[in-house]
Amino acid sequence: MKLKSFKKNKKLKTTLLSLGALALLGVGILIFRSYALYKETKSYNVLRGKIPDFSSGDIELAYTINGEKTTEAFPLKSSGYKVNSVTCEDGATAEWNIDSWGIVNITPNGAKKIKCNIDFKELTLIEYLKNLQSDELVEDDFGNLRYIGADPNNYVRFNDELWRIIGVMKDIENPDGRKEDKVKLIRNESIGIYSWDNKPSGTGSSTNLYGSNDWSDSTLQKVLNEGAYWNRTSGSCPSGEKGATKTCDFSSIGLIEEAKGMISESIWNLGGSDSIGKTPKEYYTLEREQQYQVGDQQHGQGE
Repeated sequence: MKLKSFKKNKKLKTTLLSLGALALLGVGILIFRSYALYKETKSYNVLRGKIPDFSSGDIELAYTINGEKTTEAFPLKSSGYKVNSVTCEDGATAEWNIDSWGIVNITPNGAKKIKCNIDFKELTLIEYLKNLQSDELVEDDFGNLRYIGADPNNYVRFNDELWRIIGVMKDIENPDGRKEDKVKLIRNESIGIYSWDNKPSGTGSSTNLYGSNDWSDSTLQKVLNEGAYWNRTSGSCPSGEKGATKTCDFSSIGLIEEAKGMISESIWNLGGSDSIGKTPKEYYTLEREQQYQVGDQQHGQGE
């Protein structure tokens, strides 16, 4: 019985040893193959799988961002970059296809290996929004891109706070007369309750106890563009009538210097109408004009 038992154990040990040898062999092959692949792609930023089959030889791709070499991951189509240029060595040429997000139309130069560099450039916010495919971002009748819906995904970080993008406004006029597209933002949370304007009657454009609707000399406009909010400090803000004020503190939520540098001076017309029942398009058209419509009459801004 012991002899039979010994034979069974010997057979079992032989089987285990065979399986172990096969496992070690498999691990060895895997390590060798991994090392071989590593050696094959060890050169700087060699990319595979983004190029078509090419029978003339190997293709090596490197990439830079804004002209600088980087070790960051290859920029994805949705990562906020565009291809600024594709340059190849020794007379070879290639193009970048935006839709497939890869190299196309490669012209060989006779070399065994074609080396090309792709330079990515960060999109501006306007470029990013114009390229963005979203059902929540639509073009209105005036060529402006606007976010729509009850709660669109239009959040952006500005002034170290959460703001929301209203849209890309087309052909906004600068003080020097130039027109350009600009992004319009609104703060996600209110900065407080203050009077739009409360200059006493006869002061500036004010014609009553509660000021006027002329933004150019509004008391709140002064706070936001040159006062406590602009300087990220505390001070007095308009409240009530006859030029009354109340204490306001923007020392933690006012504008930081970086945010100030991103704000552009723009001309916004002050047109409008006292009529009701007009369409949104009609009201927007009137707002973009320099006159205010009272009934069927047109009046200048100062009137």
